[in-house]
Amino acid sequence: MLHGFFAIGAVLAPFLVLWVTRRGNEGWHTAVWVVIGLGVVSMVTSLFMKMDSIPCARPEGKESAFGFLKERRFLSSLAIMFFYLCVEASVMGWIVTYYIDSGAAGDDSAQLLTSLLWITILIGRFTCSALSGRMAPPQMILALCAGIVIFLGILLLSTSLISMLFDTVGLGLAVWNRRLSY
Repeated sequence: MLHGFFAIGAVLAPFLVLWVTRRGNEGWHTAVWVVIGLGVVSMVTSLFMKMDSIPCARPEGKESAFGFLKERRFLSSLAIMFFYLCVEASVMGWIVTYYIDSGAAGDDSAQLLTSLLWITILIGRFTCSALSGRMAPPQMILALCAGIVIFLGILLLSTSLISMLFDTVGLGLAVWNRRLSY
């Protein structure tokens, strides 16, 4: 649920940026107040969260506490997460600039394309949850990584807005492998 709500916030953020930038020089004041307000809401709602109090088992000896560092599954998941987060952070930080600098989209259109990307990521994440019981994680990870490479490569070669739109949707659907692990 938390992962889904993160994507919902990411979908809404570009619209907030568009609204704030239209307010002129006072827009940054509005942005600061929105962030403060959302921070307060987050702190207040965390007071009402129900968390189970499960006692953790104490490992015997020092080696058993760090034994997971020798497990192949842990190391594979760590590598997948590292490279996935690198791709996601790079793409999300660069994509609006790419849309604008390529001349295919204006400032407002680029923000909307970013929202479209997050909408497809959200759809993909929920789809991944539904498919995870029917598909083996190695096969799913391989298919999604191939999708990222293919759609990102095509996006880099795209010059028209229609092609970028298609590639953005494909990339968003392929980037949903964040929570897969062995």
